[in-house]
Amino acid sequence: MAQQLTANQRGLLVAAVGLAVAAGFLAFTWIRQQQAVGDSPLAYVPSEGGSVIRLRVDMLRTAGLFQLSKIPKEGEYQEFIAATGFDFERDLDEIVLWISAEENYYIARGRFAWPKLREYVSANGGRCVDRVCTMAASQTGKSVSFFPLGPDLLGVALSKDPYAAAMLKKGEKQLPLPCPAESPAAISLRPVELQPWFRQYEGLKEMARAELCLNAEDRAATVQLQFVLHGEEQAARLAPSFQEMVTRLGGEKTEVEGKRVWAKWTLEWEKLAALFAEGEKP
Repeated sequence: MAQQLTANQRGLLVAAVGLAVAAGFLAFTWIRQQQAVGDSPLAYVPSEGGSVIRLRVDMLRTAGLFQLSKIPKEGEYQEFIAATGFDFERDLDEIVLWISAEENYYIARGRFAWPKLREYVSANGGRCVDRVCTMAASQTGKSVSFFPLGPDLLGVALSKDPYAAAMLKKGEKQLPLPCPAESPAAISLRPVELQPWFRQYEGLKEMARAELCLNAEDRAATVQLQFVLHGEEQAARLAPSFQEMVTRLGGEKTEVEGKRVWAKWTLEWEKLAALFAEGEKP
């Protein structure tokens, strides 16, 4: 693998996990809780549409990834920690992100200080109505709102609707993910979220979804990546394009089964952390 990875050379794993960290950072900046213990964050995100990322931060922290990765601590984030006492590397245990073109939802499980978060919103030009807090986002025309879903759960929304977080409710149908509950990371992405990273790969434009599981082992992760196509002929035709991506990530041979192309390999945490530090966003 090259020493310095360009945006177009980053593999699907880097794009997916990088997207998770980038989107998650926004959620980490406004959080809190109060109502039902033990619910899975997955129970509160829409059951269809959008791309979904679930990170078991507690497991990643135990495995050492958060100590190894050089996630930048920008001034705004440092100010947030100082004002609220919330640090995602210490206080966040799990986060689920639901991402679409119109709005994003983040469901966080961890330890939050609600009074301090309300004070932070007020001090930065926002306001809280009942249990819903809202403030202007950095994206023009959008707001960040948050709403307590349980004693250790907080719903966060980035939307044109300044109170979108209040719409989050526990659904009867839980969104399916391709990974077991004990996987530290589970990612299911649509092509629209991946094309900025992989314009050179024909396969991404035609697939239905890309699904990735990370399973923690001793100082390493077992990566299982599959591309779901619309038909068997399409999978066979596009397999070489997906093979190139997997090879760039240090994987070996891909397999074609029906309308999916998949691969499984082991990646050391140090190498994964290096990809965080070296990779460039488009």
